[in-house]
Amino acid sequence: MMGRLMILALAIAFSAPQTLAENTPEGVADAFHDAITYGDEKAVKAALAPHVKILEGGHAQTSRADYMAGHMKSDMAFIPYMVRTVLERDTKIDGDIAWVTTFSRMKGSYNGKDYDFPSRELLVIENIEGKWQITLVHWTDK
Repeated sequence: MMGRLMILALAIAFSAPQTLAENTPEGVADAFHDAITYGDEKAVKAALAPHVKILEGGHAQTSRADYMAGHMKSDMAFIPYMVRTVLERDTKIDGDIAWVTTFSRMKGSYNGKDYDFPSRELLVIENIEGKWQITLVHWTDK
């Protein structure tokens, strides 16, 4: 009986997306990626400050509402098909501002096309009224 409960607990823990329970810059970064991967719009909204700027591939979204109404949907369609391998991550905190830089490799197949590319990410995360939220996202694959 105890063994079955342990297996059930592990299955739930590893199948569910992470929450923003860990209120740290890296915790927010991880929760944001999990939210996109699992299509959790509520968690995306919690991770992003209303005034976030998102820069990707020559395009920019100038608010959380702009991102959620537009490009987020294509990110949520694409990212679950990729395996993201983090190669390097660095976090710096200076008072109420932090930045998390992540170098990773994305590999997978989507809509019949194979992908294998480096990914560079910069997240600026601010402590707003005691809650860390992302205020800038810069994604590039170059």
